[in-house]
Amino acid sequence: MKQKKVVRLSLSEQAESLIKERILALDFGPGERIVVDKLAEELGVSRTPIREGLRILVQQGLVNYNGISYSIFNPTKEDIEEIFIIHKALEPVAAELATNKISAERIADLRMLFSHNPPRDDEQSLVEIDVHFHNAIVAGAGYWRLEQILSNMQSQFRLIRGWVAK
Repeated sequence: MKQKKVVRLSLSEQAESLIKERILALDFGPGERIVVDKLAEELGVSRTPIREGLRILVQQGLVNYNGISYSIFNPTKEDIEEIFIIHKALEPVAAELATNKISAERIADLRMLFSHNPPRDDEQSLVEIDVHFHNAIVAGAGYWRLEQILSNMQSQFRLIRGWVAK
């Protein structure tokens, strides 16, 4: 079994992770302004780690920054079309690659994922299962660049699907 190592996360990495969790949990609406001071107070850190975490989320496409303030990604129709086109182009490639490289451990994980049957009206659980499935396939392809590209897109894709399901 692969040994995991303890990883020390900086305050900005922790802030990025917590803010991302809240975004993906739909705590913010599309285009909603993010108040750095309020987040700093809620998370119990100074504004600097919040700003650094938000900068990472800007790079991931979940947050916008106009030079003055931060806001949640608010996709246009064209943004949504582009995201779906990229997924449609790259995910089949990842799936094909995964057929030859995916580990037995990942396959077992996928089997366990599909043995859990949430109620059909529990849209958020269904979205979570779908996201986990797609992530496992992409990771199973074994190409970190492909995984990185799709990971950033997946967060935006997941956010859009969450808003639609909500």
